[in-house]
Amino acid sequence: MDASPIAIVGVSCRFASAPDPGAFWRMIMHRASGIAPLGEELSLPYGGRNLFDAPYPTHGALLGPLYAFVPREQDVPRELTYKIYVSALTTINIDNHNWIPTTDIRLLRRIVRDYKYRGYSARETIARCPSVVRGETRWVYPFQEEADVMFNSALIFEFAVLKRHAEPILQEVPKFCDEYTEAHRLLKFLQYFVPIPEREIPPTSFLREFVGGSSFRY
Repeated sequence: MDASPIAIVGVSCRFASAPDPGAFWRMIMHRASGIAPLGEELSLPYGGRNLFDAPYPTHGALLGPLYAFVPREQDVPRELTYKIYVSALTTINIDNHNWIPTTDIRLLRRIVRDYKYRGYSARETIARCPSVVRGETRWVYPFQEEADVMFNSALIFEFAVLKRHAEPILQEVPKFCDEYTEAHRLLKFLQYFVPIPEREIPPTSFLREFVGGSSFRY
């Protein structure tokens, strides 16, 4: 097994220890390190050790604000970059003839997260969807095939966990508004799943970003 060290330098268009793409690339070209003590940015559970009884890292690269990043002429040679594309690609179907769109899992994630952490109602989040889709169509999808590797962040039990959080939020959408049709569709869709508690989900799980209880402070 190759023991050469690796580093993740950008995740979900966030740049480690850099405020914008330009500063990010300058740091790489100068061979600077974005690694710093995590300090209070990370709340360590279980006495500072993870589920495998191993210590959590005390240093890391903190990922800053979200920026749209598209390939453009840069001073960084392509052979020095390794691009990772992360997306929620559902792997389950309702039956042999009805597949679950990836947009549904991403929308439900966004509805739960925005309500819990940003104070947005489901109606507001649904209304914002066309703008999000336009941005993805322009800035994400045309470039996703340029990634060196793709990572599927979807979890097979995710809908069953999100159901308990999403249903009461969706039920708040007024019946006589443009967003009600989509809210009603999502509520009918969630009826296919039996809710499960999230108590067994590790605090470092990606799903904790949406339902709460994460070790990390966002």
